[in-house]
Amino acid sequence: TLSIKVINRTPNSATITWKTNEPATTQLIYGDTPSLVFSSNLDSNYVLDHSVVLTGLNPQQQYYYQLISQDSKQNIGKFFSQYGNLSFMTTATYPTVTFSASPTQITSGLSSTLTWSSTDSQRCAGSGDWTGTNKNTSGTELVYPTKTSTYVITCFKTYNTGYMTAETVSQSATTTVTVSTPTQTNKFSIGDRVRTTTNLKVRSSPNLLSLSFCSQQRNAYGKVIEGPQKNSNNTLWKIDFDSSCDGWVTESYLTK
Repeated sequence: TLSIKVINRTPNSATITWKTNEPATTQLIYGDTPSLVFSSNLDSNYVLDHSVVLTGLNPQQQYYYQLISQDSKQNIGKFFSQYGNLSFMTTATYPTVTFSASPTQITSGLSSTLTWSSTDSQRCAGSGDWTGTNKNTSGTELVYPTKTSTYVITCFKTYNTGYMTAETVSQSATTTVTVSTPTQTNKFSIGDRVRTTTNLKVRSSPNLLSLSFCSQQRNAYGKVIEGPQKNSNNTLWKIDFDSSCDGWVTESYLTK
């Protein structure tokens, strides 16, 4: 026999593959002790490439096995290592991860809150449209996407296999925030008194990707001092707010 491999290990299953130099049947015997008390179903087809999927296994458990193949002349081969039974270990249980966005649909310029939590994990990482890859194992984060964005959180657990080596298992979750473009009207003039219609970020330049250096609450008053400027199908005005924190905001969240 050649190329014995244990692939697709999970907490409760594993796949064992091997090759024979002539067509033969497929079966193996296995157990969580060297006595090998279980056997897989016999596949009586004569093949060169063999595969057995073991299910119903226990997490992070050592399993022992021997391969059994029989050719068309009834010659039986049992395959194991020079030290005895072959063996493998199932993986540890995966972390659990929950992940959501609220709201999941926003207008460009507004925010959504990402919330995640995990159990049985040691660290998490963000990917997709997230900035900053390292995340706590639970938390919340405010995001201001300017386009429909998908966020991914992956949480990891590293454990000792018992062979003076470590393995890592992980679990991921995904959430998407759909972003629409607000209707623009160019409804203000320089010197107009305006107020905000929602909590919003104030930007340092008329660019939705520019730094948001402060925020204003709903019903904050100010005076239009510059604009309008078009950006990504949005119209922005520079506002001199009564409560300081002056800068550029999206027209759709201002009213007279």
